[in-house]
Amino acid sequence: GRNPKGNVAIKELTGVSWNHLELKLVSSPSGGAQLVASDSSSNGTGLQVKGGDLRKLKKGEELPVPDGATLIFPMTVKDEKTAEPIEAQRMAIVVRLLAASGGGSGSGASAASEEAGGRKRKKADAKEDSKAKKGDKDRDDHKKDKGKEKEKDKGKDKVNDSKDKDKRDRSRDKDKQKERAKEVDKKKEREKERADKEKERAKEKEKAKEDERDKKRPRDNRKEKEREKEKEKEKPGREKDREKERKDKEKRDKEDKEREKMLLAVEQEFEEKERLQRQKDAEAERARVQKRKEDEAERLERQKEEDEERRKREQEEEEERKKREQEEEE
Repeated sequence: GRNPKGNVAIKELTGVSWNHLELKLVSSPSGGAQLVASDSSSNGTGLQVKGGDLRKLKKGEELPVPDGATLIFPMTVKDEKTAEPIEAQRMAIVVRLLAASGGGSGSGASAASEEAGGRKRKKADAKEDSKAKKGDKDRDDHKKDKGKEKEKDKGKDKVNDSKDKDKRDRSRDKDKQKERAKEVDKKKEREKERADKEKERAKEKEKAKEDERDKKRPRDNRKEKEREKEKEKEKPGREKDREKERKDKEKRDKEDKEREKMLLAVEQEFEEKERLQRQKDAEAERARVQKRKEDEAERLERQKEEDEERRKREQEEEEERKKREQEEEE
């Protein structure tokens, strides 16, 4: 594992636990020694014998390791799309068993010394196991803290969404104000045109008055007749212009009324749609909040159950380990 005090320290793989895998010699049913592998990791270990399929070791189970077998770990790795290739995230170890040599008069002493050394190694391994469990617990706490940070980030995203919505509402209000300002400008232009036409009519009236005054003055009859003829010729044209202006005025007034009516209807419809949309958004937000609360309660309940199961499993493993140690000492 990643424990530097272990026989094989592995630091380059992030998925390897502090104490990942243990290889040890145990007594075989036939009376000799046998090599077994025991997995104590979070991401698992696989065993593949020659010509066989890859098999995942159960946590705490001691599985025999024959000659030429391959140990592969960790089994659980990150997705290849977001990380390195799977082969680069795993390690494979091929086990080779050598035949035992020697043996004679000193076999009893060597066996006794090996048994004493085995007890010391077991005690050291027990200490390392407790440290590894503590490290795994710290990593679980770290994952929980990360989950809480993600929930906070989601809350911030929702606040940002509400701010964006307020910005869009303000933008729409500004557009409405601009449209109203344009309508006011158009009305002012029309009023200015009317004022200009009123001035022209006033000039025509002033000219008519001057003509009347000219009539009262002693003038040449021929000039008077020519002026009267010109006026008679201009009279039908002026009347047509006045009639045309009156009709244009009526038409513009009618168009203005229809436009105002249409704008009022559009504005009312737009406000109604906005009201309905705000109502829908509020209902959806309430539903999302309720769903989030339910999901959070379910997640906490599930986390509580998982923690309880893990504690029970650790307690059982600890009791089993103590029992095994006691049996071995006996």
